[in-house]
Amino acid sequence: MAHLNATQAKVREWKTSTGLPVKHQALVQRLLCAIQLPQEVAILKCKGHSKETTSIARGNEAADEAAKLAGGYVQPTASMLTLMPKSSDTQEPSMHEMLADLKTMQSYASDYERNYWLDQGCTLDSIGVYRSKLGKPVLSNKTAVMMVKTMHATTHQPAKTMTEII
Repeated sequence: MAHLNATQAKVREWKTSTGLPVKHQALVQRLLCAIQLPQEVAILKCKGHSKETTSIARGNEAADEAAKLAGGYVQPTASMLTLMPKSSDTQEPSMHEMLADLKTMQSYASDYERNYWLDQGCTLDSIGVYRSKLGKPVLSNKTAVMMVKTMHATTHQPAKTMTEII
């Protein structure tokens, strides 16, 4: 952030490439000022979020944790990320509840998307869920993007792993 992204943001007058204001502009500006104060600054680029056990990976993980602690980051709980069961207990949602939620999510698809699903060989099963030729449930573009972003934000898995999961 300090070397490349912050400098680009400053040159663009604190706008992103899409013209939106840079998030956390004040903090980034403070960082740019702070790194000019010491005689020497060491900024390391290392593979992030890896399962390696090298000293570099452990140091990177410790730095991440320290930054989260300093920034007041709170890990989202599972209840914030999943569809909550309709029952009052804390058990996993039943298959019936999950399918009902899936049908609701599919209902937000546009007529164009539903027609596209049918053109691609998707079928509406006996309980009203659209499924692909492989039998997998399908989602509207908006729902799929929201779910992938949520999943990535909580797991930080790389694109290849996310593709394999999906």
